[in-house]
Amino acid sequence: MQDDTSRAAVPGSDQERVQAAWNQLNLVLGFFPRVDTRLSAVLALDLGMFALAGDRWLSHDASWRVIACAVAFAIPICASFYHLWDAIVPDRRGGANSLVFFRSIAKLQESEFRTRYMNLSSAELACDLLEQAWRNSKVLECKFTALRKACIATAFSVPPWVWLLMELPDKASR
Repeated sequence: MQDDTSRAAVPGSDQERVQAAWNQLNLVLGFFPRVDTRLSAVLALDLGMFALAGDRWLSHDASWRVIACAVAFAIPICASFYHLWDAIVPDRRGGANSLVFFRSIAKLQESEFRTRYMNLSSAELACDLLEQAWRNSKVLECKFTALRKACIATAFSVPPWVWLLMELPDKASR
């Protein structure tokens, strides 16, 4: 038997359904700045580590230990860059014939978009909004997964990076 609290969450009128769909879409869209901020931080960390290691690199007198450190650092840091790229440039497929998805809208003439949007029923708009919320959720899942993989790869790159910095003299001591 269903209790009254689960029924209260289901919107009744068309207007309530459209509002609930907008709320759901906005809830999902609210997570994008969170993941993008974290992506920027990991990218900045990776670039800083890469730049500092590259600044100290002396290829003409690199010992086997320096080369081993560099390789041990390069593999995970490159994996992190790959996953960051995957998260920063997500899949943009979906939303065929949508009047909410930006790529579908961009394919229309302005007047055609306006006319089609004004002729949408409340139920059609609610469905379109919910489809967009679902699609954005899929994109977010990919972005968060790629961010997690980038963080793990960066974490694996730290010990060889520290070792590499200890092996390579800085410019002041050359």
